[in-house]
Amino acid sequence: MPILEEGQLRELNPRGWVVGHMAEGARHTEAVGIKWASHDAGPVGEWSTCSQALTLSVLVSGQFQMYFREFDNGPETIVDLNAPGRYVMFGPDVQHRYEAIVESLVLTVRWPSTNGDCGPVKAVETHRSLGYVK
Repeated sequence: MPILEEGQLRELNPRGWVVGHMAEGARHTEAVGIKWASHDAGPVGEWSTCSQALTLSVLVSGQFQMYFREFDNGPETIVDLNAPGRYVMFGPDVQHRYEAIVESLVLTVRWPSTNGDCGPVKAVETHRSLGYVK
């Protein structure tokens, strides 16, 4: 079997998505997205959501917390990824954000990988209202 591509994941995409609709060449697909992301310790990111995709996030190193809610200003659930291999899986329409407690490396797998399906809560709601995503 021929090798399609090889390289260093951290050098492929500054946002971390290395396979999926945003990738190039052999790594381009709408079936699945894979993110290899290093996060500096720091504040919580903005609330995001997906309309269709399922997401699996796995801690490779560090300590990483993920926050979840079902709707704006709803009660939050916190998942502490505090050991290599700890993971969380969540479905579409779950609002989520994160905080790297210490410098962390996280592998995220999302399927499908569709342009416009995931992003900041307000942007996804706008795309949905315009009929761009379900």
